Amino acid sequence: NNCTMTSSSPTKSKQRPIQLLFRSKEAVELYTISDTSSSVAVAEAAKTKNGGTTLHKGKTTFHVSNPNGSCAYIHDANLGLIKCDFNESGRGNNVATPFLQDSKSIQLAKCSPRGSYLLTWERPNSGSSDNNSGNLKVWDATTGAFLHGFSCKKATLTTLQWTHDEQFVFHLVTNEVHVYSSDAF
Repeated sequence: NNCTMTSSSPTKSKQRPIQLLFRSKEAVELYTISDTSSSVAVAEAAKTKNGGTTLHKGKTTFHVSNPNGSCAYIHDANLGLIKCDFNESGRGNNVATPFLQDSKSIQLAKCSPRGSYLLTWERPNSGSSDNNSGNLKVWDATTGAFLHGFSCKKATLTTLQWTHDEQFVFHLVTNEVHVYSSDAF
Protein backbone atom coordinates (compact mmCIF):
# COMPACT_ATOMS: atom_id res chain seq x y z
CA ASN A 1 0.00 0.00 0.00
CA ASN A 2 1.10 3.54 -0.74
CA CYS A 3 0.11 6.53 1.36
CA THR A 4 0.36 10.24 0.61
CA MET A 5 -0.61 13.09 2.93
CA THR A 6 -1.97 16.28 1.49
CA SER A 7 -2.66 19.53 3.24
CA SER A 8 -2.32 23.15 2.40
CA SER A 9 -1.24 26.15 4.39
CA PRO A 10 -3.86 27.92 6.48
CA THR A 11 -5.79 30.70 4.85
CA LYS A 12 -7.74 33.54 6.41
CA SER A 13 -11.08 31.90 5.66
CA LYS A 14 -10.78 28.20 6.43
CA GLN A 15 -7.91 25.78 6.82
CA ARG A 16 -8.05 22.65 4.67
CA PRO A 17 -8.30 19.39 6.60
CA ILE A 18 -5.49 16.86 6.60
CA GLN A 19 -6.13 14.24 3.93
CA LEU A 20 -4.51 10.83 3.44
CA LEU A 21 -4.47 9.11 0.08
CA PHE A 22 -4.16 5.31 0.18
CA ARG A 23 -3.55 3.05 -2.80
CA SER A 24 -4.20 -0.66 -2.41
CA LYS A 25 -4.66 -3.53 -4.86
CA GLU A 26 -8.40 -2.82 -4.97
CA ALA A 27 -8.75 0.95 -5.02
CA VAL A 28 -7.42 4.43 -4.27
CA GLU A 29 -9.16 5.99 -1.29
CA LEU A 30 -9.11 9.45 0.30
CA TYR A 31 -9.36 9.75 4.08
CA THR A 32 -9.97 13.09 5.76
CA ILE A 33 -8.81 13.65 9.33
CA SER A 34 -10.99 16.12 11.18
CA ASP A 35 -9.66 18.95 13.29
CA THR A 36 -10.22 17.84 16.88
CA SER A 37 -8.90 20.99 18.54
CA SER A 38 -12.38 22.10 19.63
CA SER A 39 -15.33 20.32 21.23
CA VAL A 40 -17.54 21.31 18.27
CA ALA A 41 -15.11 19.62 15.85
CA VAL A 42 -15.07 16.47 18.01
CA ALA A 43 -18.88 16.35 17.97
CA GLU A 44 -18.94 16.82 14.20
CA ALA A 45 -16.29 14.12 13.72
CA ALA A 46 -18.35 11.67 15.78
CA LYS A 47 -21.32 12.16 13.41
CA THR A 48 -19.36 11.21 10.30
CA LYS A 49 -18.77 7.61 9.33
CA ASN A 50 -15.33 6.09 9.51
CA GLY A 51 -13.67 5.08 6.26
CA GLY A 52 -12.41 6.74 3.17
CA THR A 53 -13.99 7.91 -0.03
CA THR A 54 -13.12 5.73 -3.01
CA LEU A 55 -11.60 7.86 -5.76
CA HIS A 56 -10.89 5.03 -8.20
CA LYS A 57 -11.57 1.29 -8.13
CA GLY A 58 -9.30 -1.21 -9.84
CA LYS A 59 -5.63 -1.98 -10.21
CA THR A 60 -3.42 1.07 -10.35
CA THR A 61 0.32 1.43 -10.79
CA PHE A 62 0.96 4.76 -9.04
CA HIS A 63 -0.62 8.00 -7.87
CA VAL A 64 0.60 11.58 -7.47
CA SER A 65 -1.04 14.26 -5.33
CA ASN A 66 -1.16 17.80 -6.65
CA PRO A 67 0.78 20.03 -4.19
CA ASN A 68 -2.11 22.49 -4.02
CA GLY A 69 -4.27 19.75 -2.49
CA SER A 70 -6.97 19.88 -5.15
CA CYS A 71 -6.64 16.47 -6.81
CA ALA A 72 -4.70 13.28 -7.39
CA TYR A 73 -3.46 11.84 -10.65
CA ILE A 74 -3.92 8.07 -10.69
CA HIS A 75 -2.45 5.72 -13.29
CA ASP A 76 -4.57 2.77 -14.37
CA ALA A 77 -2.67 0.68 -16.94
CA ASN A 78 -5.94 -0.10 -18.76
CA LEU A 79 -7.06 3.54 -19.01
CA GLY A 80 -4.02 5.78 -18.61
CA LEU A 81 -3.55 8.70 -16.22
CA ILE A 82 -6.81 9.91 -14.72
CA LYS A 83 -7.51 12.97 -12.57
CA CYS A 84 -9.60 12.66 -9.41
CA ASP A 85 -10.69 15.89 -7.74
CA PHE A 86 -10.72 16.07 -3.95
CA ASN A 87 -13.71 18.43 -3.83
CA GLU A 88 -17.09 17.02 -2.88
CA SER A 89 -18.44 16.83 -6.44
CA GLY A 90 -15.43 14.86 -7.70
CA ARG A 91 -15.34 12.24 -4.95
CA GLY A 92 -16.42 8.72 -5.60
CA ASN A 93 -16.68 9.17 -9.35
CA ASN A 94 -14.89 6.37 -11.16
CA VAL A 95 -13.42 8.13 -14.16
CA ALA A 96 -13.60 6.03 -17.32
CA THR A 97 -11.60 8.30 -19.60
CA PRO A 98 -7.94 9.28 -19.28
CA PHE A 99 -7.02 12.85 -18.34
CA LEU A 100 -3.89 12.74 -20.52
CA GLN A 101 -4.01 11.63 -24.15
CA ASP A 102 -2.26 8.30 -24.91
CA SER A 103 -1.10 7.87 -21.31
CA LYS A 104 -1.33 4.09 -20.80
CA SER A 105 2.45 3.66 -21.13
CA ILE A 106 3.41 6.28 -18.50
CA GLN A 107 5.74 4.83 -15.88
CA LEU A 108 6.47 7.87 -13.64
CA ALA A 109 4.84 11.22 -12.89
CA LYS A 110 5.33 14.25 -10.65
CA CYS A 111 3.86 17.71 -10.25
CA SER A 112 5.66 21.04 -10.42
CA PRO A 113 6.04 22.89 -7.08
CA ARG A 114 2.76 24.81 -7.37
CA GLY A 115 0.89 22.08 -9.23
CA SER A 116 0.51 23.95 -12.53
CA TYR A 117 2.41 21.35 -14.56
CA LEU A 118 2.57 17.58 -14.63
CA LEU A 119 5.76 15.81 -15.73
CA THR A 120 5.57 12.22 -17.00
CA TRP A 121 8.09 9.67 -18.20
CA GLU A 122 7.50 6.61 -20.36
CA ARG A 123 9.87 4.13 -21.94
CA PRO A 124 11.44 5.39 -25.17
CA ASN A 125 9.66 3.97 -28.20
CA SER A 126 11.79 3.87 -31.34
CA GLY A 127 8.83 2.73 -33.44
CA SER A 128 6.68 5.72 -32.51
CA SER A 129 5.25 7.77 -35.35
CA ASP A 130 5.58 10.96 -33.25
CA ASN A 131 9.25 11.12 -32.26
CA ASN A 132 9.09 14.91 -31.79
CA SER A 133 7.12 14.71 -28.54
CA GLY A 134 9.81 12.75 -26.64
CA ASN A 135 9.18 10.47 -23.71
CA LEU A 136 9.69 13.00 -20.87
CA LYS A 137 6.57 15.15 -21.24
CA VAL A 138 5.26 18.34 -19.67
CA TRP A 139 1.47 18.68 -19.43
CA ASP A 140 -0.87 21.43 -18.24
CA ALA A 141 -2.14 20.06 -14.89
CA THR A 142 -5.49 21.83 -15.23
CA THR A 143 -6.48 20.98 -18.81
CA GLY A 144 -4.32 17.93 -19.56
CA ALA A 145 -2.93 19.59 -22.69
CA PHE A 146 0.50 18.41 -23.87
CA LEU A 147 2.96 21.34 -23.66
CA HIS A 148 6.49 20.12 -24.37
CA GLY A 149 8.50 16.93 -24.77
CA PHE A 150 12.11 15.95 -24.12
CA SER A 151 14.04 12.76 -24.82
CA CYS A 152 15.31 10.92 -21.76
CA LYS A 153 16.56 7.32 -21.81
CA LYS A 154 16.81 6.91 -18.03
CA ALA A 155 13.73 6.31 -15.92
CA THR A 156 13.97 9.55 -13.96
CA LEU A 157 12.05 12.75 -13.41
CA THR A 158 14.95 14.62 -11.80
CA THR A 159 16.45 15.86 -15.08
CA LEU A 160 13.73 18.53 -15.23
CA GLN A 161 13.28 20.92 -12.28
CA TRP A 162 11.17 24.05 -11.76
CA THR A 163 12.00 27.02 -9.60
CA HIS A 164 9.74 27.34 -6.55
CA ASP A 165 7.59 29.93 -8.34
CA GLU A 166 7.52 27.91 -11.60
CA GLN A 167 8.91 30.83 -13.61
CA PHE A 168 11.85 28.81 -14.95
CA VAL A 169 12.52 25.17 -15.81
CA PHE A 170 15.99 23.62 -15.73
CA HIS A 171 16.72 20.61 -17.93
CA LEU A 172 19.87 18.63 -17.18
CA VAL A 173 21.48 17.10 -20.26
CA THR A 174 24.97 15.69 -20.78
CA ASN A 175 27.44 18.29 -19.41
CA GLU A 176 24.87 21.10 -19.74
CA VAL A 177 21.87 22.66 -18.06
CA HIS A 178 19.25 24.18 -20.37
CA VAL A 179 17.09 26.93 -18.86
CA TYR A 180 13.57 27.63 -20.17
CA SER A 181 11.01 30.21 -19.20
CA SER A 182 7.72 28.57 -18.26
CA ASP A 183 6.11 30.94 -20.77
CA ALA A 184 7.94 28.97 -23.51
CA PHE A 185 5.59 26.04 -22.88
